[in-house]
Amino acid sequence: MSKTSNLVKNTLMLSIGTALSKGIQFILVIFVSRWLSTEIYGTFDVLCTYITLLLPILSISTGEAVFRFSVSSKTQKEQSGYITNGFVLVTCNLIICIGVLAVLSGVKLLSAKLVLQFLFLLGTQLFNYYLQAFLRAIKRLNIYTISNIISAFMIAFCSVLFIRVLQFRMDGLIYAYSIGYMVANLLIIFSARLWNYITLKTISRKIVKQLVHYSLPLVPNDISWWILNVSDRQVISIALGAAANGIYAIANKLPALCNSIFGMFSVSWQQSMAEKIEMENWQEYANQVYNQMTVVLLTLCSGILSVTFIFFNYMFDIKYYSGMVYVPILLTATIFSSWMLFFGGVQIALKKTSENGVTTVIGAIINLIINIALIHFIGLYAAAISTLVANIITAVLRRHRLKWFVRFWSDSKTRSCWIIYGYFIVSFYFFQEYIVLEWINILLAGIAFIAVNHQFLQAFFRR
Repeated sequence: MSKTSNLVKNTLMLSIGTALSKGIQFILVIFVSRWLSTEIYGTFDVLCTYITLLLPILSISTGEAVFRFSVSSKTQKEQSGYITNGFVLVTCNLIICIGVLAVLSGVKLLSAKLVLQFLFLLGTQLFNYYLQAFLRAIKRLNIYTISNIISAFMIAFCSVLFIRVLQFRMDGLIYAYSIGYMVANLLIIFSARLWNYITLKTISRKIVKQLVHYSLPLVPNDISWWILNVSDRQVISIALGAAANGIYAIANKLPALCNSIFGMFSVSWQQSMAEKIEMENWQEYANQVYNQMTVVLLTLCSGILSVTFIFFNYMFDIKYYSGMVYVPILLTATIFSSWMLFFGGVQIALKKTSENGVTTVIGAIINLIINIALIHFIGLYAAAISTLVANIITAVLRRHRLKWFVRFWSDSKTRSCWIIYGYFIVSFYFFQEYIVLEWINILLAGIAFIAVNHQFLQAFFRR
């Protein structure tokens, strides 16, 4: 476990922050699902998907480039050059976006109120997107974690104030999320003393070209990632309406929670691989982490499956109950999505960003084709199944394309965990009417998680 000490330490720090922040937001969703109609929640969800599409485009994925080059910088001046030029790039692109939306508002194609709300939410998220990459670059993951927690608390507090008390409805959600990200940004700026890393003298066309050359291949990758993960919402809204999208969005909450936790793992994994890629035995290290990650992932997803009925029967509003049947499909898609991030982290460490782009584009195309082809025949199942199939294909392709550098293999514990996960899938679909068995499954899932991961948990909590 000594080889993975930094990875475990970083993952522990990020996981605590993620668990708290996502937990707060998840509890908030339970209440918001009761306060807002499926149409309003579905519309807000679509608005957020447009923002997640624009983030990599406006930033040109500069944050990833700043992180990667800063990690290998030999002096603080060199690091400052990357951070400054990345910040300038993001700011200039946001100004251009503001100009475009102002023109659209001026010619009455968009309402001024909608444009201002959209820009407020987009701007705060865009700088949060970059500032979090900045924190990774300077290895201040403690601030990264705290800022996420503070942001979640502010979003929850403002949501209650604006939606429940002031009755702002969807406007209230927009304001709440915008203020939450803005507070997090200010915390990062002052805690990490951003001004010490921003030096206008270091603005350089050469550095800008270097950043863009690295990050530009990531843009189609990120757009394709958007298609893989959230374009389903667009197709659903167009084909089935905002209410159906609201149901699908709630069905995604449990898988998304799992995805967020392993998304944080991928952040520390990228950092770890970037530092260890020069090791002679990095392939052995990568395989060790791959198997441990998969074991934790499968047993965690088994646990989530076992408690899903509690959320849909007793916590979410009854109007979202029909979304429960999609959870196992989306949860399985999350497993392969985590593999995608894991293999992608190896590619980033090898500085082969175009490899990630190619595989993600293929997956995105497959996702879109299956979804559009089946949405009118099997409804929301089309969105869930298309996501699962696309994630499987993309993960397999990434693993295959890495075979020239490292061969990944599954050990006996990993294979056993697939059998455990299979049991919970079968139990979910065929034994839901046996309420006693459902409660027994929660106990079984907890025992399986502890029994399979006891060594990892011991090492994890010693850090």
